[in-house]
Amino acid sequence: VSIIVDPFEQMGPYCQGESFTLPKVSEECYTGTWSPAVNNQQTTTYTFTPDDPSIPSYTMTVEIIPLMEPEFTIEKSVCYGTNLTLPTVSNNGYSGVWSPKFNPHQTTTYTFKPDISDAKPCIKTIRHTVEIKMYIDFKLEFTVSKELHI
Repeated sequence: VSIIVDPFEQMGPYCQGESFTLPKVSEECYTGTWSPAVNNQQTTTYTFTPDDPSIPSYTMTVEIIPLMEPEFTIEKSVCYGTNLTLPTVSNNGYSGVWSPKFNPHQTTTYTFKPDISDAKPCIKTIRHTVEIKMYIDFKLEFTVSKELHI
């Protein structure tokens, strides 16, 4: 009875855009090359070709999970002093937290850090800038003076 052992530990899944490298040496210490080049944008099947031609090649499929993007409807600008509540759940159902705390006195870029779970492992971090518009309180006062010219 022979036992077949995979020469490499299965890799992945990874989130779209996440970096990873394929191992240069097998579990049995064989060296070789992988093809095609690493693709962190979509699921790809790679082939390991050992340097020793007497050793069979090996294939491994690395799963890439698409990166989901939370969508929000948030004002891009508000008047100075106006409080704005940044939503903790996106329009498409992703929950998370914003930082820093909303500042109604200064234009600020806020970062939404999504809650990551096994059910939703690949959610993009979002940045949103809220411009604070200054208002000018115009109080016009007119002084009317009548000068009598004779």
